[in-house]
Amino acid sequence: SPLCLPDGRVLMVYVHRHAPPTLRAVLSEDFGATWDVERELVFYESRAGQESGMSGKRDFGDYWADMSVWSFGHPEAGRLPNGDIFVAFYGGDTQSMSMRWARIAL
Repeated sequence: SPLCLPDGRVLMVYVHRHAPPTLRAVLSEDFGATWDVERELVFYESRAGQESGMSGKRDFGDYWADMSVWSFGHPEAGRLPNGDIFVAFYGGDTQSMSMRWARIAL
């Protein structure tokens, strides 16, 4: 989910479905041509452990089935009036999930 910032940078919030399973934010100074992965921010860590589809390639049908059992994801970012970033996403475990949020200062 890319977010264009007024200074020309782009912030990407995304799901990292490999070990360790996390949600991350990364900046680009050149409109997405390159990403500053050295300063990538992990803003959520899943405690659910290995989830379906995380161990390798899956066909498209399996991918859709996996989505129904994942315990975190769908980060969406927006700018707050003071310039901070607000990210909404879902997270939890096999027993319960909820909407969550993170505030990121750039």
